[in-house]
Amino acid sequence: MRARIEVIDKKTLSIKEIPYGTTTGSLIESILKANEKGKITIKKVVANTAKEVEILIELTPHVSPSVTVDALYAIIDCECY
Repeated sequence: MRARIEVIDKKTLSIKEIPYGTTTGSLIESILKANEKGKITIKKVVANTAKEVEILIELTPHVSPSVTVDALYAIIDCECY
């Protein structure tokens, strides 16, 4: 299973599904590390995971949601291996 990332608006992305074997904690850590290294540019990550996975990612101004989605898929794919 591949992750499911939705664009809520031009400032917010939502990760609704993550691959089997990936934890929300490790995924958030990978996202934050990618932000520190400049691979993506985000403002904040909010984990709303309870019964269902929901990780909200707030983008910084003037950052393309589609470019960030592509980068997130690459981060998530690397997290699986």
